[in-house]
Amino acid sequence: MLVADEGLLWVAYEMRRAGELPSDLVFKLSVQIGTANPAAALVMERLGGGTLNPPTDLSLAQLAAIRQATTMPLDVYVEAPDDFGGFVRHYEIAELVRVAAPIYLKFGLRNAPDVYPSGTHLEPTVIALSRERVRRASIGLALLREYYPEATTSELRANGLAVPVVSEEEEYNGN
Repeated sequence: MLVADEGLLWVAYEMRRAGELPSDLVFKLSVQIGTANPAAALVMERLGGGTLNPPTDLSLAQLAAIRQATTMPLDVYVEAPDDFGGFVRHYEIAELVRVAAPIYLKFGLRNAPDVYPSGTHLEPTVIALSRERVRRASIGLALLREYYPEATTSELRANGLAVPVVSEEEEYNGN
């Protein structure tokens, strides 16, 4: 569950502890929560955060400091959408992985139209943007292989990624 408020994080964490929410529910801290320093990251982890999307403009040193304070995987924009600053960090990928792993790199597309909430009227645009994200992620992976060949990537459904698990019944019913 993506969370963008400290109070909501605490309430959701307490609900999970009380058994009112699934025990394996992961709280992903939104970039909009603004967790910009090691102390704040540690507080967010203690409040139940499972993964952290730090602000898009943090330096490598700031991200390294956050990594030292928390064990949460970091979800870091390599390319941030314009409304999150529009930063492009493709050539920092190797260093991002070196200083902040475990890390998941995000490709949000600079100079792209905002399509949320999307619908069928925007389907061709959403598909084109999705293909472009995959293309840019492929470029990012090539840069990582070139500049940090000993880096390892996660397997599908890696711990900490917080990808929802679809039960066989849901899959069978098409949900």
